[in-house]
Amino acid sequence: MTVPLIDKCDGDFRKVCEKYADHLKSALGKRREAFIDWMMLSKDYSESQWKQGMMGDPFLYLHCFSIYNKLRGGSNQHHIVLVSGKIGKGKSTLGAQIAALVDPTLSMERICYIPPHFFKRLGISKAAEGNLIDEGGNFFKARNAMTTLGKDISQAFQLVRDLQQLIVVCYDEPEKLDKDLIDKIDSLFVKVYDPDQNGDNKYNGYYAFNVKNLELVKPYLKKKLPIFSKECQQHISWRGRNSKEMPKINDINEKIYRSEKRKYLKDHMVGLADKYAKEYEDKLQPAPEQPKLTPEWVTVTQASKINSCNPETIRRKIKTGILKYKKIGNKYMVPKELPDFV
Repeated sequence: MTVPLIDKCDGDFRKVCEKYADHLKSALGKRREAFIDWMMLSKDYSESQWKQGMMGDPFLYLHCFSIYNKLRGGSNQHHIVLVSGKIGKGKSTLGAQIAALVDPTLSMERICYIPPHFFKRLGISKAAEGNLIDEGGNFFKARNAMTTLGKDISQAFQLVRDLQQLIVVCYDEPEKLDKDLIDKIDSLFVKVYDPDQNGDNKYNGYYAFNVKNLELVKPYLKKKLPIFSKECQQHISWRGRNSKEMPKINDINEKIYRSEKRKYLKDHMVGLADKYAKEYEDKLQPAPEQPKLTPEWVTVTQASKINSCNPETIRRKIKTGILKYKKIGNKYMVPKELPDFV
């Protein structure tokens, strides 16, 4: 199902909300007014988006509205969203948009780039908060089931249910996640990293579907192929579009987001350098200088045969002081391997 963009509404945000509700009339039923009231919470989400008709698609808002109500509907409710796609194709932007719609109090401190940051956030989180794991490779690419980090991450994902959290994970290789984590994920967004069916290379959209259908999509993700097969499309909830803007809410904007991301990643690199410094200490040190071997001494006659030269030449070099020698009794001894000048 392809979702059209909402047109501009003369700068009247409530009209935007009503248009979204009209698109979702059959799905919302009696929840229409509640949906509009919820959308009104996002008025300052990013003005330029809705004024240009680029706020997103109605089904994305319906999805976030459902999560919003789910987290506030009782104890032990959670939702984990996985956003996938090639590097640089807008995973972080879409992930932040989803998190900001579900949690209007989202701030930079809840965007996590490294595991310690994520663990700390869960430790001080409140019910119904949203957290975004950006750069999921820092969490999962080194995640083997038996590693300490792997076990801790798995345990953290188990706890989000009791903590009533929304967790949005941006990760470029979901096909490599193990079943233990896949089972905890509720919905999957795959960023389009190829032209759409009309040949538009600038298409900025995604496929969204239940994570249980990840098995259908895995072969396409592994080969970096477009997810246009009929088999996949039959199980996909919708195909939507979103803007390229990072949400401008609270202390979040594009500049601050990029600055904080660089800071955390630089700190992460310093931490990795310290972690592996000891392991590679011996390899990073210069190789010890090899001791010089003492030449093996032979007689002049033996040296002439070994080096294929005239004995008289060797004797002449000895007398002129050019060639090193030892004298044992009345015999001259010279190195077994003579220098090139002899």
